[in-house]
Amino acid sequence: MSPFSFGGTIETRVWVVFVAFLTTFSMIKSYHAIRSGDMASHRIWALRTWSFASTILSLRVFMIIIAVSVQKLTPETYTAVTTCKQLVFMYKSVANETSVGSLYDRYPPCRLESSEQWKVMVDVSLSRCYPEERAAMMNMVFGVSGWAALTVHCLAMEFYLQ
Repeated sequence: MSPFSFGGTIETRVWVVFVAFLTTFSMIKSYHAIRSGDMASHRIWALRTWSFASTILSLRVFMIIIAVSVQKLTPETYTAVTTCKQLVFMYKSVANETSVGSLYDRYPPCRLESSEQWKVMVDVSLSRCYPEERAAMMNMVFGVSGWAALTVHCLAMEFYLQ
């Protein structure tokens, strides 16, 4: 799953593996605590398990906050690299043939028959209505949002447990 989630950037892949490890580890600790009759320890580890697992929900909120912040504070600053194949797929799956024509107008190299693996620069933006620019923004902030959500969840849970 992680190689494909929002492009599978390195920070996204590491975050997915780390959250999976933390969730599994705390679930095992919770299970062992309940099997040994230690209800207090079981409660703590079960709460941590829920905290780690629920970061995926908070991640979406952080994505919106960070994406809007990037758009407001540093508009027109970032670009991303993608392939013509990904752009054509995006436009054909979410739009009609007319917009595929506008894609070719904006990215002329993608018009060629052998252009599937050609790489093109895409602006990162939420302000325009181009799907590739919005996808580039979500790809850029996904991993950071995951780490922010995990940090907030860990701090909040440890604060609650104290």
